[in-house]
Amino acid sequence: MSHFSEKLIQLRKARGLSQQQLAEALGLSRSAIGMYETGKREPDIEVLRLFSDYFNADMNTLMSPPSEETGELGALLETLRNRADMRMLFKLARDASPEDVLKAVEIIEALHDD
Repeated sequence: MSHFSEKLIQLRKARGLSQQQLAEALGLSRSAIGMYETGKREPDIEVLRLFSDYFNADMNTLMSPPSEETGELGALLETLRNRADMRMLFKLARDASPEDVLKAVEIIEALHDD
């Protein structure tokens, strides 16, 4: 099974989609999704762009093998790769002062506790 196959399965299941639902959303057949997931077919650039746009994931991330990052750092990097909202939050925090980051963390924690 290719990295793309594994990644596609992971992304589809994370969204709670069946192969049929994903196929309908992308205008593909269910059998095509099945072949991509089993590695019997690799996407061409147009189909890869469909997956990239739909899942809001970089095409390189979809096709490249996982990095050597593991554990918590690997999970954080994977989240940043696959979630536009987290990338935005990271970009904002990157230029913020440490005090501002701590304030933001307090606000997020307060929202989480509600």
